[in-house]
Order: sequence, then structure tokens, then C-alpha cells
Amino acid sequence: MTAVIICALLAMCIAFAIAAIVGARRSAALESLATEHGFSYIGDDSRYAKRFSGRPFRTWGGKVHDLVSGQYRGRDFAVFDYHYTTSSGSGDNSTKHHHHFTVWAIELACSVPRLEVGSEGIFGGKVAEFFGAERIRSGDATFDNRFKVSADDAKFAHAVLSPDLVAHMNANVGQLTWRFDGDVMISFEKGRFTADSGMVNRLDVMCDILDTIGDETWPSRRHSR
Repeated sequence: MTAVIICALLAMCIAFAIAAIVGARRSAALESLATEHGFSYIGDDSRYAKRFSGRPFRTWGGKVHDLVSGQYRGRDFAVFDYHYTTSSGSGDNSTKHHHHFTVWAIELACSVPRLEVGSEGIFGGKVAEFFGAERIRSGDATFDNRFKVSADDAKFAHAVLSPDLVAHMNANVGQLTWRFDGDVMISFEKGRFTADSGMVNRLDVMCDILDTIGDETWPSRRHSR
């Protein structure tokens, strides 16, 4: 029995050591990528874990790792690995599950009402309507069947969903979820943030969407006229 326990402990130590080495290499690759683009590699930053709400963020227990920040196409941004754990079972049968998401956050010029645009999946928007879900429609059948839109302010949502933005997303945007949350635009995907996560590519997609939205749509710009 003692030998079994020793072997188990040794296996755990080896697993932790390997995980630490892999993690260090992943972080080093991200730091190198950040430097290559003129960005800053911050690493862990607990402030970002508490700043945002909604998917994939939790009210407690979330942690931010490998944070990269800087300015891209004239906008301040941060990209990071958001991690939290859950457990299933109980007692000796309890199992810990690790959840990782790569999060992109771009600062907006002003605070706006919540607006979320996400992919409808393989069955399209007609399924949501069948089950009675309330939707905001753009008036474009292709867009409305590909994307689901929810918002706190329908008038603002319709202003954002201009013909130009709808046409752009139909032609250029695939399975992407993004939202406005106060003064930030957020997009995320499941999985660890690595040097192969397409950091700059996703920033380009998000900036393209922002560039398509007319100046008159943003609240502070309307009020300044």
C-alpha cells in the first residue's frame, strides 16, 4: 500500500512539473508575440477578473492569466485567459473541472447599452422564434437566421444594426459572438489563450465591426451635436 501511495504522489509531482513547464512555455510564447506587435505582456491581473459580467465571467472564483494589452488600430485593448473551476460529485468521488476562455476586450469611446450578437448555430434563428424567444431583428433574412441579437435598448440595437453592418457581418463574419458591455466590446471563445489563438485576427474582426458603425450611433457623439 505504501508503494502505491508513493507512486501516486510521484505521478502527481511529475504531472504538476510538466504542467508548470508547459505553462511557462505558453506564457513565454505570448510574451514574445506581444513584443513582436509592440504590445505589453502583463501576465496575471486580478482586476480584469472582477471588471466584467456576463458570459463567460463568474461573480467569484475567476482568474485572469497571460494578459496582453496595448493599442491596436487606435483602440485600447486587452486579451487574456480567463479561468475558473467547478466540481462534480462529492466526497471521494468529487472531480475538479478547469474551464478556460480566451477573451478579447476593446475599449469604447463611451458607455453604451448592453447589446449582444451571437451565432444561432446550425438550426438558425427560426428555432428560437419557435420557442417564443424575444429577438431583435435587422430586417435582413440572412442575418436574422444566422445571428441572434439581444439588447437592453432596442432603439440603440437597431441603430447599430445598420444595412452596412449587416452586410459586413453576412459577408465577413463567421461563428463569432460579441457584445457591448458598458464602455467595452467583448468577444470570447472556449479554450486557453495561446500564441496560436489568433489574437490579432480577432482584434481585426472586432475593429472592422466598430469601424462599420456610424459616428452618429454612439450616444456621446449624438449628444455633442
